[in-house]
Amino acid sequence: MHQVGTRNLAKPFKEDDPPGQSVSMTNKLIPRESPGIHQNKATFRDDSICKKRAVGRFLVLDSIEDLKDYFNFQKSHRIFESDLDIVNNPCDINRRKYRDAEVLSVMAANAPAGRILDIGTHLGRSAARMAVNSPRSTIYTVNIHPDDARDAGLLVTDILSEEQIGSFYRERNIQNIRQLYANTKYWQVPEELSDLSLVYVDGCHDTDFVISDTKLVFSRVRKGGFILWHDFTPIYRDNFSWIDTAMRGVEQLIREGLITGFVLNVRNSWIGIWQKLQAL
Repeated sequence: MHQVGTRNLAKPFKEDDPPGQSVSMTNKLIPRESPGIHQNKATFRDDSICKKRAVGRFLVLDSIEDLKDYFNFQKSHRIFESDLDIVNNPCDINRRKYRDAEVLSVMAANAPAGRILDIGTHLGRSAARMAVNSPRSTIYTVNIHPDDARDAGLLVTDILSEEQIGSFYRERNIQNIRQLYANTKYWQVPEELSDLSLVYVDGCHDTDFVISDTKLVFSRVRKGGFILWHDFTPIYRDNFSWIDTAMRGVEQLIREGLITGFVLNVRNSWIGIWQKLQAL
């Protein structure tokens, strides 16, 4: 989910960005790879698995195939949307929308079937992708109700009407999705939302919301399950302020010891990926 209401906070793409390959597009410079606040880059010896680069505790993979190899995923995924390559603004460069759909679809297809939680419904595209790629799962998607919008936080995409929320999956009659309404900062998570195989955190991108949303459901994620964060990319965090704020939330969770090991990102996608390997 992107913060259209805060686009003016994005930094322009500059010629003096950190060194790296760049190409021009519609007279704008595509941002080059930037280490952000992480200066320690390292390459790994087991390049037989996939090409990868560490940026602090964040591991950037070159392709979706590298992601599959990393987790030894075997199941195929399905991309059913035809409009993902339309470029509407600088956020869409390098097929970003397609890459996001690809990552989310692959993760849903290969996570254990069961219960999946989507935080931040918006129109319901992400819920639909997960539902189509994990048809034996129930996708619970939660969004703040428009009546409670004043407490939504700062970095939200926009406030939709109740009719608009989830309209994408309803129009396609996707049946394995359950719509919930709550401000997750105060949400009492229903008991049925346990043993979650996948959680996609894509609600408010204020740092404190990213932290609280993750902590809210952390204990509900099963061992071997996954937590994903949207607006997460080490490469572009210096160009978009809302990416930086979201990633600062993940970094705080790392400092607190809740998130251990690497958080992955596939190049040109805006999704962070972490697997919970211990039953905490």
